[in-house]
Amino acid sequence: MATQNETTSADAVRENLMAAEPPRRPGFWKYNVYYFRHKLLGTIGLFIVVVMVLTAVFADLIAPYAYQEQNYTAVLHAPSFEFFFGTDNFGRDVFSRIVHGARISMLVGFLSVLAGTGIGAVIGLISGFFMGKVDAIVQRLVDMWMSFPDLILALTIVAVFGNTLPNVIMAIAATILPRGVRIIRSATIAIRETDYTMAARSIGASDLRTMLRHIMPNTVAPFLIIMSSMFGTAILTEAGLSYLGLGISEPTPSWGRMLTGQAAQYAPRAPWIIVFPGVFITITVMGFAFFGDALRDLFDPRQRGR
Repeated sequence: MATQNETTSADAVRENLMAAEPPRRPGFWKYNVYYFRHKLLGTIGLFIVVVMVLTAVFADLIAPYAYQEQNYTAVLHAPSFEFFFGTDNFGRDVFSRIVHGARISMLVGFLSVLAGTGIGAVIGLISGFFMGKVDAIVQRLVDMWMSFPDLILALTIVAVFGNTLPNVIMAIAATILPRGVRIIRSATIAIRETDYTMAARSIGASDLRTMLRHIMPNTVAPFLIIMSSMFGTAILTEAGLSYLGLGISEPTPSWGRMLTGQAAQYAPRAPWIIVFPGVFITITVMGFAFFGDALRDLFDPRQRGR
């Protein structure tokens, strides 16, 4: 009788275990919400990024005045309800110029980072996959490229080709390109030695198919990380070029250009001319830096539980 009861109990336990649903892993969006709730700096960075992007997109609706509109009856007007951030020495509304300057900063940052990391990713993918002489030549060129300070290299390109918007984007992209090469090359070298890549090559997959189908999709995570981390650097470089007079030319507003010229001359009398652009540059760069660090931890399995 005892044996029969034990058998019945074991069958019941087995049926309960089979009927029980396996634990489900949290979905993508649920995990991301949980992650950003527990990563305060990453959440703050994401909030700053979203605000700056929306400001750039809807600059015409947010700015109360045109960025080139001059009001000579309100020159160096202090911050007030009429002029939120005051006016400059030409009577232009500083708040409106900062809002429109966000559009320039986001545009230059996005295009330069996309071009620099995109071209660098292609070169790094080829260099890391084929190795040998190709890799040696590419890496020596990258070493020489990175030996130049970023701002000096960007200044040289802009001074030679002119300070138009495409040239400024090209100059900043040139400073980002070697970092994209290094990051994607390292990821490619690690991925090309994995079992699935070796299996694909063993069954006769061409080099192009192996790179496009098996290696490149697995470099998306480091590609997004390098893009987010270099965005703040691109904005800071553009501000530096504009501060030195080789950035976006007038009358197009730029945060860096708002800090140079006659702004320093009028700063003791009207400090808001340089304070607000400097604050927005600092906040934007810090926001992208925080968001880039959080994105790196999000894609790194070793950091998810910390």
